[in-house]
Amino acid sequence: MQLDSQNEWVKNANRLPWKVWEASYASLFPGIKGCVAKPCRMVIGSFIIQQRMGFSDRDLVKQIQENPYYQYFIGIESFQHTPPFASTLLVEWRKRIDVSFVIKANDALCDAMPKSRRNKKSFGLSSRGTLVATKYVSNIDYFGEPLYTYSLKEGIEDGFLAPFKVINVKTNIGDGWRPYAGQRDIFGNLIEDRIYNNSDYDYNIILEDRINEVAREITAYLKYTGRMQKTIIRRTDP
Repeated sequence: MQLDSQNEWVKNANRLPWKVWEASYASLFPGIKGCVAKPCRMVIGSFIIQQRMGFSDRDLVKQIQENPYYQYFIGIESFQHTPPFASTLLVEWRKRIDVSFVIKANDALCDAMPKSRRNKKSFGLSSRGTLVATKYVSNIDYFGEPLYTYSLKEGIEDGFLAPFKVINVKTNIGDGWRPYAGQRDIFGNLIEDRIYNNSDYDYNIILEDRINEVAREITAYLKYTGRMQKTIIRRTDP
């Protein structure tokens, strides 16, 4: 079957960093005798289709079975009439996709995307371990270049943008931190005895104490400013 090379799913399939994702994915689905894990592209691609189109688990499998473009997107080389997997597998896949994989996958996606496209269309993963596909479309795509631009300060003064204040918070477990003897991470794994930096946390190591500390800081701030006030929280690395 000849597919249209300009189809959205074909173009996106050729853009996404499947090979980079595969390295992190392999650790989530170790080979178990009698139970062969599905390919990375099939798992991630299926979740992207599901979130993008709003399918239930059963509908997702049915739609992939019937749609050659969906099959191409998840890595099936030639169209097949049989379901690629059982809908019950989606539940197991969600359990295995952890926060560490989500972070690494999103980083790889950002690195793979040309800067000129990063504000237009992108696929990504949610912090709860569920893959999502989010489409960001700039107004310029529809209306063309703006006739007039103004600064952030001018936008606030005109009343179009709300004034804001940036607050930087440093945690006690940060650059230069070293675990005590026998300390374990959030998964119960023994932590390697070495000096850790901010670039390690949530990537190479996830600590419950650090998560709790961040939660306490955020809670205290929201209690002070008002829990219903608009607040944007983001992580920054050096």
